[in-house]
Amino acid sequence: MKRSSSFILFIPVLVVVLVLDRVTKILVQTNLTGGSSVGGDSPVVFTFVKNEGAAFGIGQGAQTLFILIAVVIVVVVVGWLLIGKRHGKIEVVSLALIVGGGIGNCIDRIAYGYVIDFIKVTFIDFPVFNVADSCVTVGVVGFLIALICGLQAFSPRAQEDAEALRSVDVDDASVAAKPSEQESETESEDVLASEGNASGRSS
Repeated sequence: MKRSSSFILFIPVLVVVLVLDRVTKILVQTNLTGGSSVGGDSPVVFTFVKNEGAAFGIGQGAQTLFILIAVVIVVVVVGWLLIGKRHGKIEVVSLALIVGGGIGNCIDRIAYGYVIDFIKVTFIDFPVFNVADSCVTVGVVGFLIALICGLQAFSPRAQEDAEALRSVDVDDASVAAKPSEQESETESEDVLASEGNASGRSS
């Protein structure tokens, strides 16, 4: 994707992440108060948890540090998209998920001093998280996949295969051009022969 196309895809995905994150957190604040939860014995339970750390409850109490990290990530990602001439769709969507999730949690830290977490899985021992955390996680995995695929595309083996394909295309083009050259030569000979016959009749 070209640079302009990258932002055309990046911005809508970013907006969707932010809207979904904010709406779910507002619903949790409105409906889940006083330690109440929804879901009972189901595999996924919704409960209101005030997280003063990073994603999944890591690093409690370092709000300023996490805000600075979020700002740096946003600047780096935007710079990456601006500097690079072409980006894959998976790469752009993944970066939008990372930035959207980072901004979503950053808004919580600035507004409340903590992050609103509410998704709890009961079938494993895992910290409570939110939509923004999920987006960041999926985005990081997607970006790594895009990066690995991009590196493979520039590997020596891939370069050799691309060169071989180009050679085949050139050979095919040469073969296709030869009949045309032969036809042109035949037509030229026919024209010369016709002119010779006309000259003979004139004499």
